[in-house]
Amino acid sequence: MFVSPLTPKSILVLLCSIMFTALILPVRLLAASDVVIMKNGDRITGDVKKLNNGDLEIDPPYSGTNFILEWKQVERIESKATFIAQTSAGDYVTGSVRTDPEDSNQVFVEGETEVLPVEHSELVYLKPVDEGFWGRLSASIDFGLSLTKADGTRQMNTRGTVGYLTEDWSTSVQVDALRNVRDDADTTKRSEVAGDYRYYFAGNWFALGTASFLQSNELQLDLRSTVGGGVGNYLVRNNRWLFSAQGGAGWTNENYIDADPTAADRTSGEGFAGVELNVFDIGSVDILSSFTVIPSFTESGRFRMDFRTDFQWELIKNLFFRVGFTDNYDNSPVGDAPSNDWVFSTSVGWSK
Repeated sequence: MFVSPLTPKSILVLLCSIMFTALILPVRLLAASDVVIMKNGDRITGDVKKLNNGDLEIDPPYSGTNFILEWKQVERIESKATFIAQTSAGDYVTGSVRTDPEDSNQVFVEGETEVLPVEHSELVYLKPVDEGFWGRLSASIDFGLSLTKADGTRQMNTRGTVGYLTEDWSTSVQVDALRNVRDDADTTKRSEVAGDYRYYFAGNWFALGTASFLQSNELQLDLRSTVGGGVGNYLVRNNRWLFSAQGGAGWTNENYIDADPTAADRTSGEGFAGVELNVFDIGSVDILSSFTVIPSFTESGRFRMDFRTDFQWELIKNLFFRVGFTDNYDNSPVGDAPSNDWVFSTSVGWSK
């Protein structure tokens, strides 16, 4: 066995490493002022990054990756940092967070002028206020590909989402694109961009602004542009699932491709009513489903329906596998276009 001799250079490197560890590690440990105690007695020190969808994320100074803890398994939490906190009743308060020393089911959010007592199970969201722009940003991207040798079919689908959340409002944008290429047929294209803005009020109410843009060869749509606004309410909001309902009105403009010559482009005043369900307490699986009915005010008897559901499995940290289904229905399509345009997709992606 050969052992390298200790040269002056190697000794200097070793001393510098020891000094770096001795100086930097205590600084990180001191900076990590948050303490989380689990129901099994484990004590974790670090920086709490967020509580959302029933999971508490903490950054310990002795690990290169953040820990994801089930909130229902947390016994106590203590932090002097300032957080944006939200309860299941829709109340927002900014302040530090600590568990009642005499009752682990009671959490206090201590602001400058008020102390809000919250049941442990009713605290649904925490985010440090000093996280800045990037800390409030969420994003994901995924990609799927399927190949069929028999007819030379190649189907590619991709999705990207970006969201931003503050104590008063949130906004999000989602982009979906699908290309279906066959050797013996025309390429099928479907692209959609959808965004919304929500301003939150007490009692889980929110004002809603929406915009969407859909292009679909199947529906002979060169572009369907829709803008609208309304109100909504989180009927159920806890650490296991969210269920919301919303309604309002909007305006749609539709431009067609290869349409029947007698069918001109259309504009329509419309209403909308929908529900959204997000379940995130099923192991490593998240489920997100939405259903919206869109009756026309200006075209008698016409209505559309949009349905979407996604099952998302967490593979490893930030990496997921998704199975999705989307259906757009129109009871009065243009020309010989079908009433439905549905897409089934699978993909692998990354989220922040």
